[in-house]
Amino acid sequence: MELNPFLPKIWLLVFLLMILVILGLQLFMLTRSAVKSSRKWIRSILNILFTVFITVFLLQPTWESDLGSDPVLVYSKDVTSARIKFLRDSLGSKKAFAIENFQGKGNPVYLIGQRYSELELNKLSGKDVHLIKGEPSLNPQFLHWKGIVRNGEVQHVTGSVSGREASYLELKIQDQVIVFDSIDANHRMFTLKFPVQVTGRNEMGLFLNDSLIADIRFFATPFIPKSFQLRFSFPNPEQRNLSRYLKEKGEKVDEKIQVSRASQIQSGKEDLDSLNVFIGDLNQLKNRNVRAELENGTAGVLVINSGNPESDVRELNEIFDTDFEIQRSGSEEWRELESGIEALPFVFKEKNGQQLLLENSVAFQNVGLMKVGMSLISQTFPVYLSGDTATYARVWDEILGEAIPNQLSNLSYDAPLFSDQIGRIVYNGTAKDSEFTRIADDTVYFQQDLINPFSKESKFTTVDSGWTNLADSLEIYLYGAEELNPIRFVKNVADFLSVNTNGTPVENSNSDKNRVSDWVWLALFLVICGLLWVEPRLDY
Repeated sequence: MELNPFLPKIWLLVFLLMILVILGLQLFMLTRSAVKSSRKWIRSILNILFTVFITVFLLQPTWESDLGSDPVLVYSKDVTSARIKFLRDSLGSKKAFAIENFQGKGNPVYLIGQRYSELELNKLSGKDVHLIKGEPSLNPQFLHWKGIVRNGEVQHVTGSVSGREASYLELKIQDQVIVFDSIDANHRMFTLKFPVQVTGRNEMGLFLNDSLIADIRFFATPFIPKSFQLRFSFPNPEQRNLSRYLKEKGEKVDEKIQVSRASQIQSGKEDLDSLNVFIGDLNQLKNRNVRAELENGTAGVLVINSGNPESDVRELNEIFDTDFEIQRSGSEEWRELESGIEALPFVFKEKNGQQLLLENSVAFQNVGLMKVGMSLISQTFPVYLSGDTATYARVWDEILGEAIPNQLSNLSYDAPLFSDQIGRIVYNGTAKDSEFTRIADDTVYFQQDLINPFSKESKFTTVDSGWTNLADSLEIYLYGAEELNPIRFVKNVADFLSVNTNGTPVENSNSDKNRVSDWVWLALFLVICGLLWVEPRLDY
């Protein structure tokens, strides 16, 4: 038995002492009174009972009752009877219940399957829950992508699939393959990267071994005009063809070839009044005037045409305080990427906070509001001159899409979002009138992030599904009850387990704490107070 008083200890002691003093005075006055001896005994007993009730009420005793300590299997509708029988024998559990029939008895709980609603999982609160992974299937176990991107930005679709065999993944718009990848039998995580080309709604199918496993939907904001500063130490075909390609796309290009300290070749000079990106060789970044220009609103820096990559990486790290690191990939003079483009025989090491592209041949890192990157690709112009402009465009669109940082003011969310589940919208920016936004006909309010002063977030739930308006010009997609169910159910279980454990030991659920009901206390006080009021008025 434990005591859980309502009051702090010091106040509890004060009240208990006052109650005992009052009881003592009452008993003293009763012994000195002229009433019959029988009445003295009855009144004394009633006052003592009243004092005992008040004392016990203030102390609030609790006790534990046994709920059973046998392990129990809880399963969802998607688990076969053969699977349940196999696990019962393996775990030595005598009890197995469908989640809808589980009454809360038994601990620990072995959770089997994935088709659990949030309401059903709440039955397991406080239990020691062990999740047993299901059998391999074609269903994805995890999926994530950006719900709102910029036209030209690189979209990342990350996920994992179950299965024991090598697999082939494709992301398609109708019959057109946007990006593809293969998955090893022992490595089930994947990331598909591609530049977004369509403004507005984007809808794609994710195929595993030619079977559709998920519909990927996101919204793209309009293309942002960009200006490119091309700065090189000598004329070269890589620079010329890149300049031609950017101009064909409608971008502003300012080229400068610094052939010596006193002379330079300049062409295509334009007023760079839009988002500014610097592309050049490392020698140009050593120039103080160039670095001063970078501080004047440059959004991205990309170093190409590296002659000595190991030395160039060290110098780039010193200039921008980045931490790029490369390692040799082989003894050859160059290596060929899947796209057929040649790269130097080095690759970037994977690090947190860095984005790697094109088989780890290109790396970017955020430096304040600017993105700094370096390419180990030796040359792309042969592909362009050969007429394979599609490959050339795909490579450079992916690189340049990553070179542009996020807009200074934007709304974003992590997809997929599900109807009837808590969703999260994030605002990044400095606008003072960004206290709320609208989702369909509902108004949601932002809460200031405690760490980042330029970030706010809002949590919401809605029963709507499909494409839904966000603010004035954006849209979000809410997956309905029959869409992406495997991901929805996995998310339900993952959210429950993270909250149920929450980094603290799970409460011992073999027993349940009990206390006297408030209704019982009310009845006892009414009875004893009634007797104390009635007794003096009785004639006996």
